[in-house]
Amino acid sequence: MNVSNLFSELCKTFSFSFSSLKQEQESVLDLVLNKKDVIACLPTGFGKSALYVLPPLMMDLRTTVK
Repeated sequence: MNVSNLFSELCKTFSFSFSSLKQEQESVLDLVLNKKDVIACLPTGFGKSALYVLPPLMMDLRTTVK
């Protein structure tokens, strides 16, 4: 499953204040989910905190939903 699909599945379970991811967020999440090291320099208000919260949820979801 790709990042967009995983996020869509998460939105069915959890209530987020946003309904889609920015392209840069998807890129970072894709690398993290593929267990790559990442340094992301993003501007203020760009949703960096989501990059800490979403990977564990997505990893868990990815193992249960194929």
